[in-house]
Amino acid sequence: MDNGRLIVDKSDKHTVYIKGYPDSTVRPDQCITRAEVAMVFFRLSQDICQRDSTESAFSDVPCGAWFSQAVNTLAELGIIPGYEDGTFRPDNPITRAEFAALAARFDALEQVGGIAFHDVPAEHWVVECIRSAYAKNRSNCYEDGAYMSSQHIARAEVVRIINYMLERLPNELPDILINPYIDVFSAHWAFIHMMEASVEHTYNRDGEGVEFWTTHFCPVTGELLIHVDDYELLPSWLQ
Repeated sequence: MDNGRLIVDKSDKHTVYIKGYPDSTVRPDQCITRAEVAMVFFRLSQDICQRDSTESAFSDVPCGAWFSQAVNTLAELGIIPGYEDGTFRPDNPITRAEFAALAARFDALEQVGGIAFHDVPAEHWVVECIRSAYAKNRSNCYEDGAYMSSQHIARAEVVRIINYMLERLPNELPDILINPYIDVFSAHWAFIHMMEASVEHTYNRDGEGVEFWTTHFCPVTGELLIHVDDYELLPSWLQ
């Protein structure tokens, strides 16, 4: 923990933090569930105590469920809360407000003023988190100026926010990258974001600080593919 937040991976290797489904889809426009969000942040953590919990913190999170370790660990650390009735509701879609609060626990709040959404009153429980995320370009409003805090958030939107938060923002992808999914293509607004989150790779940055991939592990074969001729651009463990 660092000032109450988890230390997330900012090394020269970007790990996978979102995965597709057995049918080779990733469903970018589908609402993300509370259990899926817990798994996302669990995968991103560097210093988290990843242990098998013998007791569940919630009545609806059975031990052995695919998400139980992530949920119980994050709940114990105060990162993702449950409800007053002792449930976690893992299959419930998470709202934009709930995700803004969760992301703020991983990223320092920025106190900003003058940013207003007509549907987010000053007394809203997560107003500071929403303002901070918007000021940092990590969240967006709708064309009519509404934030729609109670609306569910899509998987692609979550990935975009996290990529901005962690500065995982390549301008382009390697030509030889094999897309592991059958339902998201280059024309999709979040294609680069989804590939960045789904394919393990090493990276470097150009003179303007923009990320470019130096290698990646093929998501189909697992083969390590190198994209630069200058080996000094590779991480030390590959030189």
